[in-house]
Amino acid sequence: MRKRVKILVLLVALLVVGILAAVYGGFRMFKDAPEWYRHPNISPAQRELLARQAMNKFTNIQNAAALARRNEKIAQSTSSLPAPEAIEVSFSDDELNAFFEKWASYANWKSNYDRYVDYPLIIIQKDHLTLAGQVKELSAVLSLEFEPRIDAAGKLDLHLERVLAGLLPLPDFFMRGYRGQLKAGLQSSLPRWRSLAAIDSDGAANGDLISASMARLCMHALDHTSADPVLFLPLVERGANVPVRVCALKVEDHNVTMTVIPLNSKERAALLERIQAEEPTVP
Repeated sequence: MRKRVKILVLLVALLVVGILAAVYGGFRMFKDAPEWYRHPNISPAQRELLARQAMNKFTNIQNAAALARRNEKIAQSTSSLPAPEAIEVSFSDDELNAFFEKWASYANWKSNYDRYVDYPLIIIQKDHLTLAGQVKELSAVLSLEFEPRIDAAGKLDLHLERVLAGLLPLPDFFMRGYRGQLKAGLQSSLPRWRSLAAIDSDGAANGDLISASMARLCMHALDHTSADPVLFLPLVERGANVPVRVCALKVEDHNVTMTVIPLNSKERAALLERIQAEEPTVP
């Protein structure tokens, strides 16, 4: 009998030790930042060069969109619109991070996230694009891992693969409440953004159209469904945003390559109509 009690006590002690080790290990995983979450050790001059490289690429797209609009005006007397040429553009994650860091303060983007996140980073790995940052509420690095692709129907599927807090994958039930809050917030703002959405005569989208379109894209990503393959590529110095259709996407280590086509006038009008139309609430 005494021997059985000793064995039982030993088993209970081992169980307690195992639970404590699991809790401690989980806490360490929660607090540890992923190995790739490191700001590049580059000089201000190098960062400025990277930001300028990204800006030049956005400018090339803007110039192509301007040329397409000019061709449209020339062809107004005809029954068909000329097809804009496809543009292939590649960005490294260093270029995107340098661009974002430079213009976050200049364009007042930082005020939109500064209360919630410190040190946001874009990390590009083979077939994966990760958005990460130090979330103040959690006191941990939160990272969202996407596997973006253009699906068979030509739609953009961001495919949110997993969410990590530190090194710890967060289960779906843990994220359900946050996902619901985010969607509810977006849905409450969508009617105002839709009512004010507009595209000017030069084809530039206003901020409300961009907000509404990106909100819809975000909600589709949260629901693991595909969305319009339309992105708005910024040209910050001119205060313009170029609406483009993404027709091909390739994600490699530290580099993303997109083939984009500027929207013509009919496509821009159709996009605006879709955004302004009332939609059922996304479940």
